Amino acid sequence: MTANRTGAPPGPTSYICLVRPFALLSRRLLTGLAILLLPACGAASPAASGPSPQSRILTVLAAASLSGAFTQIGHRFEQAHPGVTVRLSFAGSQVLVTEIENGIPADVFASADAVHMAQVTGEGKVTGATVFAHNRLVVVTPRDNPANLKTPFDLARSGIRLDVAAPAVPAGASAQKAIDRLAQQPGAPAGFAAAVRHNIVSEEDNVEAVVTRLYLGEADAGIVYVSDLKTPNGRNLHLIAIADAANVVNSYPIGVLASSTKAALARQFVAYVTPASSPPERIGSGGRGVQVDHLFRHHLLAGVGGRLQPEEAGVASVQPHQLLVGTLLDQAAVLQEEDPVGPPHGGETV
Repeated sequence: MTANRTGAPPGPTSYICLVRPFALLSRRLLTGLAILLLPACGAASPAASGPSPQSRILTVLAAASLSGAFTQIGHRFEQAHPGVTVRLSFAGSQVLVTEIENGIPADVFASADAVHMAQVTGEGKVTGATVFAHNRLVVVTPRDNPANLKTPFDLARSGIRLDVAAPAVPAGASAQKAIDRLAQQPGAPAGFAAAVRHNIVSEEDNVEAVVTRLYLGEADAGIVYVSDLKTPNGRNLHLIAIADAANVVNSYPIGVLASSTKAALARQFVAYVTPASSPPERIGSGGRGVQVDHLFRHHLLAGVGGRLQPEEAGVASVQPHQLLVGTLLDQAAVLQEEDPVGPPHGGETV
């Protein structure tokens, strides 16, 4: 499996066999040349008629917050489909949408929100979009929490350096909504939303960049997804949970690019990632929409910390790789629901 941001893979090597008569050569010499060249041409013909190695490369464009989960999912898909190489390209959903609109050769698109997916499905560039996961927000600080933040309300304190994703990024748009919702919660300081926005020192192109800056200690706090706590850098961050009343849950849809030259294989990947379906809720318009899997919240519980087995959560038909997506995306949220202070390095919930 390969991961890159370069777009189209290199083209296949072509073998061309050309025999041209030359007036200056004798008939005998031409006959000899023909005998020598014909076997080479014959050897090349089966390769030309069969599929090239390139045809077994599946290019997947995925939101940056899926890098951990999809890297593992890609490996498992390759194991289940011998001869297939999954080429992963991670970036902010808004960047991937622009690439799709510009005609990037790819097969699958997984977005971090329904808005960007609706944009490309509405343009007819992606088909069969289905929600396969959800994600929610948390406040994070460097592991030693140098600003001594205890609740999300502390984000409004003077001098706090807050890092978030840009508003065009799904994580950034959700962070702005969460700030407004926190301002409406009991106990919120007066002028909370304005004070928090005043403390924003940087807006990143993707949520992974926020995690990196927090890991490096370049900010006092950030607002990221719970899935980011499962990344190498995220595991070293301190968690301050955001209560459900103020939180924002993002839906993650996945679909097949209409321009894919490997649509059948792409649909297999989408089916591989998507949990067993339940009665769907359609969102979107114009006949194009996204299916929301109502069982997903149960998937999040399955296999987390050995607390529940899939059958206990009512999802016996879900495959292990599908549980992996849910576990990676929302394990911290499940722990948070069971213990208000969250994982070992957690703060208080607001």
